[in-house]
Amino acid sequence: MERELLQNNRLDLLATNKGTYNIAVLIGDGNGTFANPKMYSTGATSPISLAVGDINKDSRLNVIVVSNDTGALNIPFGSFEGLENQVNYSADSSPYAVTIGDLNNDGTLGIIIANDNSNDILTSSNPYVVAIGDLNNDTRLDIVVANYHSDALSVLLGHGNGSFADENRYDTGFMPASIANGDFNNDTRLDTAVANCSGHDVSVLLGYGNGSFAN
Repeated sequence: MERELLQNNRLDLLATNKGTYNIAVLIGDGNGTFANPKMYSTGATSPISLAVGDINKDSRLNVIVVSNDTGALNIPFGSFEGLENQVNYSADSSPYAVTIGDLNNDGTLGIIIANDNSNDILTSSNPYVVAIGDLNNDTRLDIVVANYHSDALSVLLGHGNGSFADENRYDTGFMPASIANGDFNNDTRLDTAVANCSGHDVSVLLGYGNGSFAN
C-alpha cells in the first residue's frame, strides 16, 4: 500500500509480513526509490491486511492492522518520525481484511473488518475481503464483501448511522479473494471488480447507481 506517512509530499510503502510480528515501512525518496524497510511491531503474529487513515484526528496518518491467526487488531499511531504508541483490540475470528470510512457521517473514521470464519459482517459465507463506497448515490457509505467459499459478492447499503441493510448477493467466479470499486465504464456510477482465486479470472459487476449491479 502507498501512503504519505511522513507528510513530506512523498509517497511511502507499507507491507504486511505474514508469519511475523511486524509490518514494514519503506520511506519514499520522491524519485521512485525507497529507503530500506523499517519494521514496526504489531504485537501479534501474521499481520495479513492493513488500512491507513487519520482515525484520531491529529492530522497524522495511523495504520490499522489485522492478524488472521490471533484475531488481533493493532493500531500503531503516526508521528512525524514514523509510527508509535500502539493500541490493541480483538477483531474476533480469523480477520482477513480491514478498511476504514466515516460510516455514520460524524466526521470520524470507523473500522470495518471481514472475519473469515465468523460471518459476523452479516454476509452469506466466509467474508474474505471488504471495500466501501457510495453505491446508490445517497452520500452514505455502503459495504461490498467478497465471500470466498460461497462464490458470491454481498452488498450492504448503509443507513448513514453506522447500521446497514440486509445483504443483496451477486454471483462471482470461483473463490473471490480481492475486490475494488471504481467507475469502469464512465457512467458516473460505481462498479465492482472481483479477482477470483480459483477461477483465474476477474468478474466485473456494473453498477446501476441505486445499489444494485448487473450480472
